Amino acid sequence: MRVMGPHRRLLLAAPACLAILACSSGSSSPSSSTTTLTAGGYSLVFSAGGQTITLQRGSSTLLTFPSDAFELGVVDSLDDGLSYDPFWLEHTTGSSPPVQPTWLDVQSTDLTSTTTTADVALDFGQGITAKLSFAVAATGRFSAMLLPTAPSTGSQIAYVRLRPRASATEAFYGMGEQEDAVDSRGQLRPMQLEAISITESPDNEAHFPIPLLIGTNGWGLFVQSKRVGLFDVARKADDLVEVTYGTAEQSSQGLQFHLLAADAPVDVTKLYYDITGYPRLPAQWSLGPWIRRDVDQNQAQVLDGVSKMQTLDLPTTAIWCDRRDESGVGAFDLDPTRFPDPAMMIQTVHDAGLRFAVWAGP
Repeated sequence: MRVMGPHRRLLLAAPACLAILACSSGSSSPSSSTTTLTAGGYSLVFSAGGQTITLQRGSSTLLTFPSDAFELGVVDSLDDGLSYDPFWLEHTTGSSPPVQPTWLDVQSTDLTSTTTTADVALDFGQGITAKLSFAVAATGRFSAMLLPTAPSTGSQIAYVRLRPRASATEAFYGMGEQEDAVDSRGQLRPMQLEAISITESPDNEAHFPIPLLIGTNGWGLFVQSKRVGLFDVARKADDLVEVTYGTAEQSSQGLQFHLLAADAPVDVTKLYYDITGYPRLPAQWSLGPWIRRDVDQNQAQVLDGVSKMQTLDLPTTAIWCDRRDESGVGAFDLDPTRFPDPAMMIQTVHDAGLRFAVWAGP
């Protein structure tokens, strides 16, 4: 038997802010001056025409979107039988990726704004355009949408890419559960499960990717999409974050994302929860020590373990039967040859004040 310690997560929330201030030096027509959207002490500053967009805290720059920060990947035609997973554009196994796009950069921009919104018209050439919209959502939070216009003829949009610049020296956190490093600098972070032979094994997997990147200077970038995506975090250049989503046939629905700014990186999580909803605290029993039985477990061993825990008065809250407890992979049962009376066994576990958990995989 092995005693498994709990996984604990500390959730810190910043106090709620009471006011949102918004102002703009722009107007409903293009302006030669800069335009600023302000949310509390945080702002988005647009250069003339919207060629450069800067996320700021006071006068400090947190994140910059220069003229090459928005790209569209186009292909000759979309095919339902092909993969548009951007992970394989960067992580190949010696063969070509399933779909290699041509990347289009912005050729010209046109900015219009109100007191709380800013729209940048992007022209990528080849008759392909997009609308980039920003709005003040709350203190330190700006919502954004990159909405391409579907071409009537010619090349089709398969990928949408964001390329902001951050500090060349800050660290990057978030991205959900990862097994290789806490700081994501220099890493590829797919936003879906991938078979990555270099970093994954039966004992090393990423189970919960989350499209939230947090810089230690106090900013966050959250992409609100269910499409396949990839965060390339300062791997190609020290200051470059490259976020690519395979939008394929849903490209005309756009890519929604959020820019977050706070005084400290831990406070970015509150802004993220304001969008997605707050996590509930786990049950108290889940934070106690668990006893894990693996590979060789059977009903007699489980009952013997429970009896010994009671005899020795061990402060345990759960017992967990790990893999190979089923009669076959995906059977979602307890093997009757090793667990002849599972109902009685589980009731005994419960009567001892413990919870019973199993491992199962499809």
